[in-house]
Amino acid sequence: MVVNDEIMKRFVEGGLSEQEEKLVMEYLHEHPTYFEQYCKEHPILMEDKFNDPLERERSDHILNSVYAGVYQNKKVRSRRVLWISGMAAASILLFLLVFKREKGLPDSATVHNMAIAKITKTNTSTGIEHWILPDSSLVDAKSGASITYLPEFSNRKREIFLKGEAVFTAHHDSSRSFVVVCGEVATTALGTRFNVKEELDKVTVVLYDGKVMVRSNNREGDKNNYCYLSPGMSTSYYKKQHKFITTSNFVNKRLTTKDKNLNKNLSLGVSQSQIVTLDNVTMQEALDKLALQYNVEIQYSPADIQHMNIIAKIPKTQSIKHILQNISRANGLDMIELDDSTYLIEKIK
Repeated sequence: MVVNDEIMKRFVEGGLSEQEEKLVMEYLHEHPTYFEQYCKEHPILMEDKFNDPLERERSDHILNSVYAGVYQNKKVRSRRVLWISGMAAASILLFLLVFKREKGLPDSATVHNMAIAKITKTNTSTGIEHWILPDSSLVDAKSGASITYLPEFSNRKREIFLKGEAVFTAHHDSSRSFVVVCGEVATTALGTRFNVKEELDKVTVVLYDGKVMVRSNNREGDKNNYCYLSPGMSTSYYKKQHKFITTSNFVNKRLTTKDKNLNKNLSLGVSQSQIVTLDNVTMQEALDKLALQYNVEIQYSPADIQHMNIIAKIPKTQSIKHILQNISRANGLDMIELDDSTYLIEKIK
């Protein structure tokens, strides 16, 4: 069905049959540019009693019905369609109101249940696909990955739901946090680059630039179950244990182990001093610093080392294994050597 201005006029006035109304709705769904142009040319097609500004809450309900009725193309039983135009930030905001059979605004309960249509993108190829989000953030989606989000995000945050694995480069916006929800894990940032990967037993976040907070979304778990990552760090959330295991120096170590000479140069280049000074720093800061100094991976659960501080001066002539053993014993922790450059610090079981 091809919709012209005359048909649109009859549609607005309720002069079409129910079947014709459905065809018009389908056409608007497939041709949103015509919908926008028609609104610009016919900005006021409503009775005077509806011209008063709408309350914020009611306006939000109306916007929900717009996306549900047009963009999601739901089979809504409609009879009246009103057009509203208003000036905001030098832009005309246009809303389509889907009315019930009786005349008047839809009741809030009806509209509340009509969710805003979300956008879903899926990488069905065997390679990496590059997507641009509404705020100009970038997504490098691995094969099989999919993301779901609102068309224009919201006023408070930019929330993306991920399945699979993807690298996110978040556009900086201090007024709206950037949140990636993957399974039971939510990663929050303002402007940064990080990788999120969902596996059967865990969700892993790797941070390349900036700083992020990673927390558990599990309502039954500990509300304080979260951790902060600095560049080069990673954390894995194990679903069964409801526990994070954070790894210091994750990125750098993997970049440098391919070249032993580069590995040595990086370790020596971290600090010219022959003493590693830990001046009343948190246990996490101490382990992160030691991991960089010795170019090793140190894994730990942030919950296991909370409220622990260290004051120490450590000669670099000591091996990292010996240092970690001493620190662990002094703080009631256990040190496990996973390989010659990877160590796990955990509570004594």
